Amino acid sequence: MQIASWTLILLTSERLISVWMPFKCKQLCSRRRIIIVWTVISLLLFGANMHFFFTVDIFVVVPEGGNITDADLLCTCYDQFVPFFMQFVRSAKLHY
Repeated sequence: MQIASWTLILLTSERLISVWMPFKCKQLCSRRRIIIVWTVISLLLFGANMHFFFTVDIFVVVPEGGNITDADLLCTCYDQFVPFFMQFVRSAKLHY
């Protein structure tokens, strides 16, 4: 989800440079440089979201009296990480 947004920002930046500095555009926006910047952005986003591999899991929930074909998948945070996330949300003062 975030990589699409940052790719759009990268594309918009390239267009902005091509309009404002048309003679420097080939030098500033080379294919190699764009690939490097996109790779760096991807690695940073991967690093920022890597905690989900350790803090979230998918559980299979089978309803009472049902069989496995009626099961739902539930994505939830491990219990030991809930207080940390609740403290983070409170400290961030997120307004909906």
